[in-house]
Amino acid sequence: PSMARENLWNKVVKGIRLNTLRTVDMNGILVDKTKVKLLADALKNNTTVLSVDLSNTKIGDDGFLLIANALENKNTILSLSIDSCDITAASIASLTKCFTMSSLNTLSFASNQLSYESVQTFADSLKTNNTLMTLNLSGCKLGSQCIAPLVKGLINNNKITTLDLSRNELGDAGA
Repeated sequence: PSMARENLWNKVVKGIRLNTLRTVDMNGILVDKTKVKLLADALKNNTTVLSVDLSNTKIGDDGFLLIANALENKNTILSLSIDSCDITAASIASLTKCFTMSSLNTLSFASNQLSYESVQTFADSLKTNNTLMTLNLSGCKLGSQCIAPLVKGLINNNKITTLDLSRNELGDAGA
């Protein structure tokens, strides 16, 4: 099975480098930092990929930093799914930089950990973002104290039309 996974990984990276892929779906394929670096390097120069799904890959903060740097100033990738990737509040600055300096219109960050401070940083970037239309923060362990910064970030943002805050602990404040 690991040989088949290795071959699949090599084919995906080759397709990205050759600009033949439009969608990269690696959902559930566990990868190490070396593979994430190969993917990030391939994405930097790619002009055809529109969607990247790295959900359930457990890339963590280090892996996400590589991906975020690759996606910075990318105007081709419209959708990024990084659900359940063991990404923590430490990566929020990279995440916000990634979606404020690109044409990303869909971001799914479900089931990763966000702190109150990271929600504030995230919300501040929403104030000036003009491309993001769909945002999924479900299952990010958000508490009721996170509502105020999110509302402040979204109040003047007329682009976001879909916001998923399900599976959080928002209490009455989130209603």
